[in-house]
Amino acid sequence: MLGVPVWRGAAVYQSCLIAAADDPATSLANPRGGAHAFSDPDSNSGYQVTASDLAGMAETPDRLFSRAIFTYGHRNVVRTVAGGVNR
Repeated sequence: MLGVPVWRGAAVYQSCLIAAADDPATSLANPRGGAHAFSDPDSNSGYQVTASDLAGMAETPDRLFSRAIFTYGHRNVVRTVAGGVNR
């Protein structure tokens, strides 16, 4: 179960999925086989939201991605993607 903040009756929590400009993935539904950098296993936006969305698609990070790593910081995720995590 995943808790989501509600403000004035609407869920307001957001999480961003970023990819390099030349990455063919355009959504969470089509990055099969690519590498993925998560922030932290205890982070809502850095892991749990993505893991929950994948579970809703009957997927897991281990099955969807060729490699999944934790960078232990949101800035580190950006640096890892910029540095070519998928290359």
